[in-house]
Amino acid sequence: MHRSFRKPLIIATPKNLLRDKKATSSLSEMADDTRFKRMYGEKDTNVVANAAKVRRLIICSGKIFYELEEERERRGITDVAIVRLEQIAPFPWDKMAKEIALYSNAEVMWVQVC
Repeated sequence: MHRSFRKPLIIATPKNLLRDKKATSSLSEMADDTRFKRMYGEKDTNVVANAAKVRRLIICSGKIFYELEEERERRGITDVAIVRLEQIAPFPWDKMAKEIALYSNAEVMWVQVC
């Protein structure tokens, strides 16, 4: 602490993900032998298995991931891959390069909430 007084930290962000079952982690995912993941690749095995047919690779961060995933499922879209970026700086170029190479026929897009 560099100041002689305490100042509370207030984060003004939506808290709706605290109740979303898709945004939870198991205890095994937080065990001693685990590490922070800078990026999560596509988790739908059908999309990964047909990587050559993917027309769009969406890169996003935060709560928009869950909204995009829900809409993709609702519409039954199987040719769009969604990658979730957890660490923006320093940017995980190594992991991103692998994802872009996997979906070599896809248009790459960044999506964020305005």
